[in-house]
Amino acid sequence: MVKRLSKYVCQQCGFESTGWLGKCPNCGSWNSLVETVTQVQNRDNKVRRGGATKPIRLGEVEKKKFERVSTGIGELDRVLGGGLVPGQVVLVAGEPGIGKSTLLLQAADQINKSDTRSKVLYVSGEESAEQIALRAERLDVKVKVSSKQEIYLLAETDVDEVINQLENLSDKGLLIVDSIQTMATEDLTGVSGSVGQVRECAARIVQAVVRTVKNRFGPTDETGVFEMGEKGLQESKNPSSLFLAEQRQGTISGSVITCLMEGTRPILVEVQALVVPSQLAMPRRVASGIDFAKLQLLVAVLTRRLGLPLGTHDVFVNIAGGIRIDEPAVDLAIVVAIASAFYDKPLPKNTVVFGEVGLLGEVRPIRFMEKRAKESKRLGFEVIIGPGQVKVASEAVKSIR
Repeated sequence: MVKRLSKYVCQQCGFESTGWLGKCPNCGSWNSLVETVTQVQNRDNKVRRGGATKPIRLGEVEKKKFERVSTGIGELDRVLGGGLVPGQVVLVAGEPGIGKSTLLLQAADQINKSDTRSKVLYVSGEESAEQIALRAERLDVKVKVSSKQEIYLLAETDVDEVINQLENLSDKGLLIVDSIQTMATEDLTGVSGSVGQVRECAARIVQAVVRTVKNRFGPTDETGVFEMGEKGLQESKNPSSLFLAEQRQGTISGSVITCLMEGTRPILVEVQALVVPSQLAMPRRVASGIDFAKLQLLVAVLTRRLGLPLGTHDVFVNIAGGIRIDEPAVDLAIVVAIASAFYDKPLPKNTVVFGEVGLLGEVRPIRFMEKRAKESKRLGFEVIIGPGQVKVASEAVKSIR
């Protein structure tokens, strides 16, 4: 009889124990021991090691050309680098109710329609097959019982049973697990959703799906933009419009439009600033959508290099639309927005600002300047203030004085 052996490993220091402990005896961390499958024993009490694979010569490796499989959803293909690669494993993560299940079902429907040779197995550990069928009806997913093109549903939480069902899939089949946190294996004592169960179940699925191809075929910083509608998630062809819908540049001080890069896509967003006299001994600095340390640094540059007396003023900076920016290209826009709010003078209409600001007040070049400029002009922003137009931040501030 096959028997699987497990041990508990501390995720902080690597201490190993045969049983669970609330506190690691080695490093003192609480709840850090996770059950992990270590080896498999057969009837003769011998540990099975290795597999049937043998090393082959590099020159004998078959050269394969992989064609990406489009999901039929442009924004999802963008994030995946152009589509799915055979043998690829993708983790879709997000807050509850954000639309993960909806997106996966829509992708399954599109792939099912586009490729008659592939089968789609949708494994649900959270909902019954009837619930998924109701969602499919709401999303207008067309299915025919007599058709060979069909999405197969499996309401199961046992990961080993899921792997057994993979034998029914073709070589070009698609497996969707919703979600990995509901999967569990009887070889571990932990409940589903625990670190040990999630890690072991994910490893078994990856081992069963990924055979000869590594998941190294797509970008890591690409972003897709969707809007939730009555028929599910809809692609946003012009994401900038979502973040510029309420902008009133040219009429209110403290509003500046900048262009950031999300992967390879330029997106225009609004930087808002508010500067008011402080009633406190230590003025407040509040940042929303940007790093707090970045705001402090730029306020120091404005105070020292541009002579703005911000030491007696509260400074608030916000990126409209709830987006967060981590790239340095937004520095100049923040500087101009704060100066605009301080002088209470709006920036001229149809102006976009981007560029990195150094500690000396200089404006430094940034990546994808031509792409940012092209996108800005496409949306009607003809005046560009950036590294090609100004050398120091004080020159950019002059446009509002």
